Amino acid sequence: MIDHLLGRPSASWKRKQVFFVILFWIWRFKQDRGKETRLSWIRRINHACCTINATVKQARLTPWQIAIGVFTMIYAGNNLDSILGLDCELLCKFYSRSYYRATWIVTGLDAGFATAMSIQPKWLRDISSILFSIYYIIYANKGEEMLRRYRAVCTVEMLRTTWEKTTNPYIRIFNAFDRPSIPTLKRIILPRRPGSSFRKPVVGWLFFNGSESQLSKATDLIFDIPGGGFICMTPKHHEERLRRWTIRCKRPVFSIEYSKAPEYPFPYAIEECFEAYHTVVDTKGRCVGMSGSKLSILMSGDSAGANIVASVMFKILEYPEPISRPIALVLAYAALDFNFTSWMSPANLRVLRAEHPLAVVNDTSANLRRRKSWRRILNSGNSKLAVGMVSSTSASRVVPHSLFKRKSNPFAVAMGDADDAGNVADEEDIEEPDLNLVIPEQDKPIAKRVMISEDERHEQQRRLSEAVNEANAEVQNVKKAPIGTRLTMTSRSGYFQDRIISPTMMRAMAILYIGPEQIPDFETNYYLSPILGPNHLLAQFPPMLMSCGEKDPFVDDTVIFAGRVRKAKRLRKVELEAPHQRTNQNMRRSESDERLLNETDEDWVRLAIIEGWSHGFLQMSTLMPEAREAINEIGDWINNAFMVRTNATYLGRKPNGEGVGGEVAGSSETETDEGLMFVPKRKRVSIATLPRYEEGEELSPATRTSDETLVEERTTVPNKSVGDIVPGKVAILVSEADLLQRRREEAVFGIGDVRSVEYPRSASG
Repeated sequence: MIDHLLGRPSASWKRKQVFFVILFWIWRFKQDRGKETRLSWIRRINHACCTINATVKQARLTPWQIAIGVFTMIYAGNNLDSILGLDCELLCKFYSRSYYRATWIVTGLDAGFATAMSIQPKWLRDISSILFSIYYIIYANKGEEMLRRYRAVCTVEMLRTTWEKTTNPYIRIFNAFDRPSIPTLKRIILPRRPGSSFRKPVVGWLFFNGSESQLSKATDLIFDIPGGGFICMTPKHHEERLRRWTIRCKRPVFSIEYSKAPEYPFPYAIEECFEAYHTVVDTKGRCVGMSGSKLSILMSGDSAGANIVASVMFKILEYPEPISRPIALVLAYAALDFNFTSWMSPANLRVLRAEHPLAVVNDTSANLRRRKSWRRILNSGNSKLAVGMVSSTSASRVVPHSLFKRKSNPFAVAMGDADDAGNVADEEDIEEPDLNLVIPEQDKPIAKRVMISEDERHEQQRRLSEAVNEANAEVQNVKKAPIGTRLTMTSRSGYFQDRIISPTMMRAMAILYIGPEQIPDFETNYYLSPILGPNHLLAQFPPMLMSCGEKDPFVDDTVIFAGRVRKAKRLRKVELEAPHQRTNQNMRRSESDERLLNETDEDWVRLAIIEGWSHGFLQMSTLMPEAREAINEIGDWINNAFMVRTNATYLGRKPNGEGVGGEVAGSSETETDEGLMFVPKRKRVSIATLPRYEEGEELSPATRTSDETLVEERTTVPNKSVGDIVPGKVAILVSEADLLQRRREEAVFGIGDVRSVEYPRSASG
């Protein structure tokens, strides 16, 4: 437990802990020898036991001392591997200290809640969950083993119980200090839009650090879609993050409590969130209590919620009628790819159905096919099965049917149908060659005709053995060195031992979200896997902030999606800068195209990969001070996005100043709206250095360098003191190039030094 408190588990620290415990109880054993204990209730028990057992009294060992000795020996036996130095912790350097410490607490809580989830009534289950959690936090190894067993067979009840543990009344009391108080927190129910095919109203929660009168004057809104693996968790489980954002940004946050799978499978949640967004935009916020005069909206989401945010963005862009677009997107550790490379493709399924129809579960549409017998294959003219019995030089010579002797089939005789006897599912006509037949010399295979003497064979084997020994000696003379690799594993494969998201959990969530009635195309369905979105849609995405942990199984989704958006925007920018586009005066560019021409890569996507972290850090603010800093800095980026949009110098407004602040999809406005402009420097920074803009603050002109890791700078209006940006406690950001390099190093970590011999490669290698 000491090593977990330090956040860096190691065999040496665990050994010290075991020795400390053993030495302490040995000292207590010697101190109490021949003396009466000071605790009166233990002294009374000792006297009672000594009266019953005179042998113990003559030995002058009290029952208390016997208990100490027995339990100390049991403890030493259970930790014998640590005493002998045989124990090891493979994840000792996998995470940062603070994140590992947080996952230790989360693992203990998950194990405790999973153990108590079947206890009734609820009040007893709540108490038992806390007691079991305390036990598993103290005995961390047992907690990990217990949770591993539960996750091996994931159920909806287990996932919802372990992930929604923050609603436990005792945990809410514990983390009340980390839940800032806000004046306005209310549940809002939105009706379905006219003509909708769904009838269930949409439920949402409004967080606002202000009064109702102040809300009625607000014009900016953060539209949040919380994560939860598509199957659980509501805005109440993300309170810490949402409360901090509304306080930090001084803007309302409307978080959707969308319907969860498996009761409402794909694409119900996407349609529900899109209709909620459409309703809020159409009413310009009046449906949630805002002014209704104009509206600037920003969408955010984490994990599964980020997947839904990207899918809703696709629907906004593809909707036949113009819809106001969000000014920016904030995606945290997004799950954007359902192609886990473990699903059977439709082509493979067709092959399996044809070859092994019973191998497909619940597939009763295909008729069973019976294998042909050897006799039928030969009768159909397929004489190639008798290779070795047919001369290689005589293509026209066919082995006669009398060459084979047929075994009788009693089942076929009994049925009276000798021709169909070979079609029975597990019965075949077994035909054996006649071993008494004499085959001509020219019809024998080459191996039977080439003869080597016994002496020549021994001499050949001796020379080959000497060659093998020389090659082995050459390898032994090569100095050992760390092995390298050109292979890069996916994050889902490389981080399959993640303490928050396991492969079995990802599989269960995907199956529950898709539902039993659908077999989607994982290679083309970009509403299920937004990472597959077409370029013409990705080029229209607003500025994005994407944050993720370096050790997250979904970090590849974040990096690849950011790269795809940048690539799509670059291609669109090249098209707009083409000579025929510049000379065509009749073509009117959209507002997004005009803005795109004045932006660079960092204006499109701001990527923050945090070193040593994995999934779910935005919900660990109670356990990690660094997580609170991350939440605040993301809030500052959100604040910047709104400030830039409302800055009259950089925002092209409508003449009357009315309407929605975001761009309308499908509009042909010619006003320009320049994006975020930053000055980069060659320096690696933490996420806490995201820029902060205040009212009246202007943006610096954009200049770029070739360095991959950038720092944003700003300039303020004269006589405006904002103060220097002080880096927070968040771990260092990792660039995309460093991320892939570290992945390769981790792939070979633990393999050890090897001897590698250069050898000539073939043209294909």
